[in-house]
Amino acid sequence: MRYLPIFKNRSTIKSIIMKSKFLIITVLCITSLLLFFNAGSVLAIDSGCSPIIKLVSQDPSPGVPNEYIKIVFEITNLGSCNGYSVKLNPQYPFSLDPNATTIQTIGTNPYAPGFRNVWTIPYKVRVDPAAFDGDYPLKLQYHEKSSENFDSYAEISFNVSIKDSRTSFDAVIQDTSSGEVSIAIANTGKYAANSVVVRIPEQNNFRVTGTDGQMVGNLASGDYTVVGFAVSPIRTMSGNSTRTNQQTPPYQTI
Repeated sequence: MRYLPIFKNRSTIKSIIMKSKFLIITVLCITSLLLFFNAGSVLAIDSGCSPIIKLVSQDPSPGVPNEYIKIVFEITNLGSCNGYSVKLNPQYPFSLDPNATTIQTIGTNPYAPGFRNVWTIPYKVRVDPAAFDGDYPLKLQYHEKSSENFDSYAEISFNVSIKDSRTSFDAVIQDTSSGEVSIAIANTGKYAANSVVVRIPEQNNFRVTGTDGQMVGNLASGDYTVVGFAVSPIRTMSGNSTRTNQQTPPYQTI
């Protein structure tokens, strides 16, 4: 059985008590510093750069194969960011024109207090002519800092709708008389056509004496309409004689 030592000297007891208090105070200080640094780390995470990225506009919607789509992204919550950069990463069926800008940047603290802190980013992408109907991912890369170096980045994807709403037409000459020609236009495709315009282009043998184009309006699938134009043959000068260009019908030698 061990017995605790008995100190008869008061100065020795006082010295031990002082050392114990110092030890307790030191431990408390270290604990407080640890709590402070941990709290600082939490604050740094809470107040870090955490933007919100949205696709806010697609025009037209849905997109059409072999046509352009205007895409607008919106980025908010950039107040704590040290600048920001985005890069469009189009993949099939989307592409950018060769001279188009893929990377866009914004500087440090770009927003004035009291104003709407929204950064809008437009792009113009082309849809491949062979694209099928459906939703396709359009990817946007991003990182903090105003830099075009994208060795390190995060990526977000948005669905963009594509629908082949193009239609087909057939045109036949319905009637010709007294310098006028009537042309029947039929919508033979599976989609309705809006704001249809019929126009006769310049050619070698005939010219339009009035307007060369007419607004038809809307044609539903399977519908047709007839438009009329005033035309005349083109006369050319050959020496002292005047010759009229006329088309002869095709023939076959038997």
